[in-house]
Amino acid sequence: MRKHIETHLLTRVVPFWMALKDDKYDGFYGRVGADLIVDKNADKGLVQQARHLYSFSRLENHYQNGVYLPYARSAYRFLTEKLADPVHGGYWWIVGRTGTPVDRRKVTYGQGFALYALAEYYKATKDEAALAAALQSFRRIERLAATPSGGYKEEFDESWREAPSRLLTDGIAGATYSTNTLLHLLEAFSNLAAAAPYPDVVAAASRLLKVFMEKVPRADGTLSMYFDEGFEPLWTERSYGHEIEAAWLVTDAAQAVDRNDAKIAALTRSVAESVLRDGIAGDHRVCYATLKDGRDPTAVWWVQAEAMIGFYDLYKKSGDLTALRAMENVYRFCSEQLADKRPRGEWFWSVDKDGRPNRERGIAELWKSSYHLVRSLVELMERIDGVK
Repeated sequence: MRKHIETHLLTRVVPFWMALKDDKYDGFYGRVGADLIVDKNADKGLVQQARHLYSFSRLENHYQNGVYLPYARSAYRFLTEKLADPVHGGYWWIVGRTGTPVDRRKVTYGQGFALYALAEYYKATKDEAALAAALQSFRRIERLAATPSGGYKEEFDESWREAPSRLLTDGIAGATYSTNTLLHLLEAFSNLAAAAPYPDVVAAASRLLKVFMEKVPRADGTLSMYFDEGFEPLWTERSYGHEIEAAWLVTDAAQAVDRNDAKIAALTRSVAESVLRDGIAGDHRVCYATLKDGRDPTAVWWVQAEAMIGFYDLYKKSGDLTALRAMENVYRFCSEQLADKRPRGEWFWSVDKDGRPNRERGIAELWKSSYHLVRSLVELMERIDGVK
């Protein structure tokens, strides 16, 4: 399995994204359709380009062979020279191919991914300018977005005036805060703490861990996804992908700031076990979410990627071979049904309950980049090898 994972990473996944480096304007091309046609003039998003910076920095940190540095450096230049707002600070949400702003909003989720990627790039290069940019981004988020309730304001206009929460609250009535944003801020803060353990960074990551212990869990061991203005949870359907992603990311964050106590271990194990129990379909896919009348059986690429890490982590915590088999079965399902077998293909966005691939969403687009899959396969290899 370990050998197969690495072969798939290096012969299928990484070459696809390498081919999308924009040698003229830096960063990576913004869109590849389901027909595998590259739209070189498509817009480029903050989350998308920051995730590419993370992925190629992560690959360099894993292999340490210099192969991935040119790709990381290109993404770093685009982030810091084209997506960065030189007037108001922070990073625009979407720009054109050359860097002209298209959507000037400041979205906390995207700002978090910028600092997450900058921290990983600093690990790979020891570039002090990257660390300074990461710390500046972190302190800006803490100064402008953190609230006394423990949440983080989700959206701002170009000049950092607060705006209604829309992008990450998914149209849920009354939603002000999202677990999605909180989770990826925790991921970003803990990655920065691992790279440079400044006291304020460690403290912020620790506060977010407390939020995940006290505010996010439901009484039944599942996780709330949205919160109102008073930071009280709103009832919505379950998101299996975010739950299993949180199970392992919270564990890793706790380890990064030396807070991995028995309560955190029990919570993350319980969440992973609930997805293992409730979220897997007969063909071993992990379903997307619950519905009022059952489950959404759509197999979305990022959900499967996160589930593989989450189930392997559960196996390591519990010794339960059922969890190990689930990881292996999800990987086989993805290799057979989600992986695009065409030359130059990567993974489809999703497949439906009958295995038909989604041809409306691109193979690469603003929300689908190298991050989930590169991170998943590298994390799995490191866990199997005993590095993590």
